Amino acid sequence: LYLSDPLRHRHREPLRPGEPLRQPERRLCVFFFRLRGGVLPAPSARCAMVFFYKTDLSYKLHLHPRYFGPNMKDHIKAELMKNLEGKSLGRHGYVICIIEIKDDDVWTGVVDYDTGFAAVEARYSAILLRPFKNEVLDARVTLVNELGFYTEAGPLTIFVSRHAMPPDVQDGFDRDGEAWISEDKEIEIRQKCVVRLRLLGVMCDTKQITAVGSIKDDYLGLISMGY
Repeated sequence: LYLSDPLRHRHREPLRPGEPLRQPERRLCVFFFRLRGGVLPAPSARCAMVFFYKTDLSYKLHLHPRYFGPNMKDHIKAELMKNLEGKSLGRHGYVICIIEIKDDDVWTGVVDYDTGFAAVEARYSAILLRPFKNEVLDARVTLVNELGFYTEAGPLTIFVSRHAMPPDVQDGFDRDGEAWISEDKEIEIRQKCVVRLRLLGVMCDTKQITAVGSIKDDYLGLISMGY
């Protein structure tokens, strides 16, 4: 688990082998996976699955005149949480939760004389999820077809092509059972199972972040049937 600025991704310091998660990091990892319905690791598992970081951002909104008054800042804070939590901010990543909005960071708005609305800007601190290429993470399989399978790790959707599977699985699609089965029948990748994969590429836009992954490398592939 990493808690740092994503712009300094190259200089981030991972947990050393055998080093346990510090308590705040463990709480954050458990919170995220419960919140977004992802795969929750065992308490002793290394949590190198997703990349979290804390940062300060600003948000602009147009406020209706009926909200002008002593409770205006409370309404702005509520709108920020409603509009941002669980949403993608493109290259910044997914907003997991807004942890602080100070009253001093809600700046005085400017009234639009045509509509009567006020353009207000507020600064907030948030925990975000930002995946990077070559990260290894655990994800739950949600859909299997003849082209490969789709997985989810929290809000992140990852597609694994048949060409990114081990050679003994690439030709093992079972159409009736909707599963990818190895030649020796020991591996069955089907809906609801959990796989460990490596991200080959990450695509960001203003509404969502999608990725493609691989289970071809050593120590990757099926880790749990998920039942």
